[in-house]
Amino acid sequence: MTSRTRAFSLVLSFLGLVGASSSFTAQANKKSPVKTAPRQEVSVAALLPDHKQRALELLPLLSGQIDVLKSVVWRVRLKGFSTELLAKHDPNGARLLFEQSLQSLDSVPVRRPQDGSGSAEGLPAFELNSLRSELLARAAKADPPSAEALIDKITSPAQAESAEAGRLGKRRAFLVAQVALLLAKEQPELAAQWAEKSLGTGITGWMPFTLETLRQQHPQLADATFSKALSRLESDPSGSTESVMALGNYLFPGILPAATTLVSDDEEGVRQAMGFDFRSTSGSGPSIAAGNPDPQLVSRFLTLAYERCLANLPALSSNQVTEGNPDLKTLTEALPMAAMLRPLLEKHAPEKAATLQARLSELGKQLPLEKGLTWERMLDFLGDLGDVDKLYQRIEVQTDPAARDAHYQFQATAAIRKGRVEEAMSLLEKVKSDEVKASIRSELATKQVFDAIEQGQLDSASAQARTHPDASQQIRFLIQIAQKRLNQKESEPALLCLIEAEQLLGKLDVYSRLTYAAEIVEKVARLDSERSFHSAARLVEEINKAGARSSVPSPYRDGPDLMIANSFLHGESFSLLAEAGFDAALALAQSIARPETSIAAQLAVCRAALSNKAQGSRGVGVLVK
Repeated sequence: MTSRTRAFSLVLSFLGLVGASSSFTAQANKKSPVKTAPRQEVSVAALLPDHKQRALELLPLLSGQIDVLKSVVWRVRLKGFSTELLAKHDPNGARLLFEQSLQSLDSVPVRRPQDGSGSAEGLPAFELNSLRSELLARAAKADPPSAEALIDKITSPAQAESAEAGRLGKRRAFLVAQVALLLAKEQPELAAQWAEKSLGTGITGWMPFTLETLRQQHPQLADATFSKALSRLESDPSGSTESVMALGNYLFPGILPAATTLVSDDEEGVRQAMGFDFRSTSGSGPSIAAGNPDPQLVSRFLTLAYERCLANLPALSSNQVTEGNPDLKTLTEALPMAAMLRPLLEKHAPEKAATLQARLSELGKQLPLEKGLTWERMLDFLGDLGDVDKLYQRIEVQTDPAARDAHYQFQATAAIRKGRVEEAMSLLEKVKSDEVKASIRSELATKQVFDAIEQGQLDSASAQARTHPDASQQIRFLIQIAQKRLNQKESEPALLCLIEAEQLLGKLDVYSRLTYAAEIVEKVARLDSERSFHSAARLVEEINKAGARSSVPSPYRDGPDLMIANSFLHGESFSLLAEAGFDAALALAQSIARPETSIAAQLAVCRAALSNKAQGSRGVGVLVK
């Protein structure tokens, strides 16, 4: 029996289509799936030419199933994924399908929860915008010129009123910028090209998102893209202070509030808030740019920020400080930027710092303040908006025990992430709340395991991970350790880590359980194809159980069994299963009860058959006795 046949037999047994007495099922139920006997790798050509043809024949069938789905969101999302797969084999047909999907969104009514208007069957404007961007990002991956042509078609009609042209221009700016963001993680070079295109319509609030993601993938490319965005602002005197400060976060993380919110009108005229935590983007490690930003970029940025800041700090006389004075409004909007710039200029450009301080001191003589508040104290407070630690210190937390504990928790967490364990333990002793203490201890344990993994001390990291108080963190660390083992060609220890992580899944909530289970399938498939079908079959069983409980109130709008479909579209679990055994993977995908999730998994199987991997002789390494 070949490896593929055994895998298919295993899947069928899980689906109840063959008897439990199957010879392979009996082997699979043995206590330990990991043998200590010598093994050798055998290459199995899992994907054959006929699988590619079957995938191409399956796509139209799946397209028909997608068309009858009730959810507009999933109809568009799955059709976009399917069209991306088709693009390499039928570019003209794919362009037409992308265009039809985009046009279908124009007929979806906009739901505006704030005023109760719009159809209950409609979607909020931000979700419609997101779907458009997702479709265009898939089109950009498959055929960049056609994606740009699609944007032109939906934002540049031959005849348009001036007001309509302005709205469409704004739509174009948002779409191009959002496509850049969506591409940044998987295809940074292409994302940089789209980010540069977006500069032609001005810098939107999406640019800092894209730059931060690009920096994690390709720091040099991110620097170059930042430089082009900076050039755009340098040549545009009308650029807003918000745009300048948003770019500044790239060089000086925290120059804006830790969870900055950039608010702007979307193309439907709706005020749209975009929250983004610049401090969280680098995980437990330091920011790539924070320690040593490019001096030339620093100089250019500070010169620009300084000039814009002075331009927006108009001189006022006492009799001009009136409620309706537009100069006063401009001044109050510019003050936070000026206050945050002061320490940066003092460090990098002292002469500019002195000039800015003189202007601020002069203004302080004209502006009335509340009793007890000095001008310098107000500037310090505004300057600390980008530093939550200092901001807490400015607030009188001593009068509120809960606020005081929150302050100590923030300081302790910051100390832990910077490796200052003794300082964190000292702060821990000041905390009164047992819940906050537990949170700090958990953060400390997390940092210790993270450091051990980064330093290659994998045995120590495994031992520490097992004692972590959070089961979710235990699983996350075991998966990371398995990946490190896999990178070092230590297949058996890697597989043992994944099996151990899999055994902990029952401790998690249903969505976390499904998410980690899909990741484990993906990792196991790189090590042992037969074992991966065990894990995948259990994953499918869990998905179907979650769907059966969908009538129970859930924090996930569409239910966890549908939310996991995203991991099939963006991850490689079912694609790797298909490389190990096309028929078995397809059977598993088709056994998922929720139509949307099943289609997503089937499309992932098709992706494997239609990818370049399927064209060559690449096989799947299967460990055998």
